[in-house]
Amino acid sequence: MNMLELRRERKAKKPTFLREDLQKRKKLSAVWKKPNGLHSKMRVGKAGHRKMPTPSFSSPVEVRGLTKHGFIPVTINYPGDLMDLNAKTHAVMLGRNVGKRSRIALIALCEKAKLKILNVNNPAEYVAEINDWMKNKKDSKKAAEAKKTEIAVKQKKEEKPLEETEEQKKDREKKDLDKLLTKREQ
Repeated sequence: MNMLELRRERKAKKPTFLREDLQKRKKLSAVWKKPNGLHSKMRVGKAGHRKMPTPSFSSPVEVRGLTKHGFIPVTINYPGDLMDLNAKTHAVMLGRNVGKRSRIALIALCEKAKLKILNVNNPAEYVAEINDWMKNKKDSKKAAEAKKTEIAVKQKKEEKPLEETEEQKKDREKKDLDKLLTKREQ
């Protein structure tokens, strides 16, 4: 029997390991924690209580950590990470912090090296989608800049120098004089 098939069978039979008394207390999270209580039936392994993780539930050592098709997953962030990878044994996962332009370049390099990409289903569609998004972003940016310039031109046309009345002139001159006098007194 193939080790990948054996792993598939074991995982199908494996129960979900839940924390003890999870159903009794609302505040407990479903994350597995080993039971430590002195009188714990689950820790002792009594019948009718939840199962605990044991080595019998684990995958065979030869296929542990491999993908379901038997590839070794490798996370890629830079083109230099692709140097020593073999298309027969390795599969690529694009890093989550990789930008859109870099993703396009990495996908092209992976296709050239005939490497399987795990987190992109259809690379050609994905690249086309990214290119469309970038084009739309560029167009919207140009449209926003054009709108800003139009608004600025309209404002300049509408702006007319405001003429001050004689009372406003006197008030302004008086304020200027007050400022000068207060500065001299200090």
